[in-house]
Amino acid sequence: MELRQDILPVCEQTLAFVLVQMLRLAFKGLMQMVKIKRAFVGAVLITATLLTGCQKSQTRKENTFAFRKMVQDETTMEQAEALGVVSDCNKASPWGRACRLSDSTLAGVAVVPGVVDFGEDGKFHSLSIEIDPNDYATIRDALTSAYGQPCRKESRHRKLSEEEAVESEDTAWCFQGGILDLRQMTPGDSSRGVLDYFPHKPVPVHATPATYSSETL
Repeated sequence: MELRQDILPVCEQTLAFVLVQMLRLAFKGLMQMVKIKRAFVGAVLITATLLTGCQKSQTRKENTFAFRKMVQDETTMEQAEALGVVSDCNKASPWGRACRLSDSTLAGVAVVPGVVDFGEDGKFHSLSIEIDPNDYATIRDALTSAYGQPCRKESRHRKLSEEEAVESEDTAWCFQGGILDLRQMTPGDSSRGVLDYFPHKPVPVHATPATYSSETL
């Protein structure tokens, strides 16, 4: 995952410039004592405002979902193709267009080539990658390294048949625009797991009904 680092440095540079200019005016005695006090108070207020803005910018940056140079609601399908991240973008999806991930590995292990959806505006919307349940721990640790600690961990009792049941783990990472959900096993199928990213947006009315519930998102 690549994080854009252009917002915070600009804030810091602006903050430093304002402080230097305000303090320079005060110490040179170019204003009267009352005005110096006002300038100092003004500098403090401006500093607090800029600092708050910088913190908010940093929060937005950290909470924006990105995957292999694609940023949610920013990267277009054409840009993703040019970067070599996706290919085979000739399929329609309920949200717009669907592509295949060019790299059929995830965290160094083989996976079924994932599907990336781009919305009607042509921008990165969602993704789904099928995984081997045996690789779950490796992928989970890699995602934690990339995105930080998950917002949810659950252990599920998957019933495969009347006689057979297995324990399965689900882990999720929360972002400002959606949820990245890693499931060791899909419901009713112990032979495959899945990594899904779904945005916090309503599913189109013409979309094919999904098999997910509020508990398995």
